[in-house]
Amino acid sequence: MPLGKGPNGDPSSSTENTKKPSEKLTAYDAAFEQHLIEFGIHLPGYGPTERPTNWKAIKKRMVIRRPSLSESHFPKRAFKDYVDIIGEASNESDVATSVFPTLRGETKLPSATKKRFTALDPLTNGKLVIPEPDYCVMARLRELDQRVRNELRSLIVPSRHLKAPMLSNYFTELKRPRNQPEYHMTQ
Repeated sequence: MPLGKGPNGDPSSSTENTKKPSEKLTAYDAAFEQHLIEFGIHLPGYGPTERPTNWKAIKKRMVIRRPSLSESHFPKRAFKDYVDIIGEASNESDVATSVFPTLRGETKLPSATKKRFTALDPLTNGKLVIPEPDYCVMARLRELDQRVRNELRSLIVPSRHLKAPMLSNYFTELKRPRNQPEYHMTQ
């Protein structure tokens, strides 16, 4: 079933009727996951999982050591300070300003915070809220051939701003500690 089509190729779906026509679905709505499924978008754990064709290369890459915040790789004092900061974070703003920078680390990659993706084509039928990740890593416009960029603009460039980055490929949704974990997979 192609994206943008409901069951039987019909643009309507049963999840549309659970909300008023003007309301948009979010990851917090009971009908959200079913809406995605009806448009051919399956979250991890839905049905049998097929491994990617480059599975061996992925496994090889996964065993390479990388920076870690575990106590065995992080200086003890810095780890204790980090755990204390987590304990003091009482809302998303605290997480964004004090906890997340340690996780993110230093990077020269273009990124954005709280950027609404208003220029992308809808993922399904326009019934989902406009994406607005708390943080995302992107690529610079100049890094992609202009012909390709122009042809795929509505799929890869989330903003109409001329200097806005594109090809968002890493998203983070920040939540305060002890949030309901069932929403983390659908964010």
